[in-house]
Amino acid sequence: RKGLPGGLQYFFEYAAFATSTYLIGWLGKYPLAAHQIALNMASITYMMASGISAAGAIRVGEAVGQGDLVHVRRAGTTALALSVAFMAGCCLLFLAANGPLVGLYTDDPRVAVIAASLLIIAGFFQLSAAHPEAAVFGRPVFDATAPALRVGGRKISNFWANLETLGWGVDDSLFGMRLYPARVLLEVMESTAYARRFDFD
Repeated sequence: RKGLPGGLQYFFEYAAFATSTYLIGWLGKYPLAAHQIALNMASITYMMASGISAAGAIRVGEAVGQGDLVHVRRAGTTALALSVAFMAGCCLLFLAANGPLVGLYTDDPRVAVIAASLLIIAGFFQLSAAHPEAAVFGRPVFDATAPALRVGGRKISNFWANLETLGWGVDDSLFGMRLYPARVLLEVMESTAYARRFDFD
């Protein structure tokens, strides 16, 4: 009951990253290269935090098995504090030294300028990953003016979320913090007649 949802979650997560890489390839070789740089750096820091959480889970599990609630709290709190400190530090590093960090990967200015801007977004991602308790959960209520395509797409997302979790899903799967490069987003929305109404959401 727990292993299958976890395995499906990993499958769909990796599938989403692979799909996004494929789609970014349509934008050209320079955006694709920049995306790979930012994704690689974000993955390195994420895996460090993931290792801390895995170690914390082992320590918590051992303490639970021993019936020692004091050590359960201590192990859990220590792992969370280490993750927050590490990811917050990575956030500051990505924001303050995005140019030099990208320079470790490439000397092509066309790739570097895109990757440096993506690394700023990745920096905020580190901060959000370090503070999962700050997530705000909500359930939208759509009225009759909501585009049917938008509402239908959301229902499909909710269906997959519940399928992955074997019914332990949430009322609405499309929640969470989102970061957009505002200038680029506005340019894209203004360049097409399809980006209207609920498309920003």
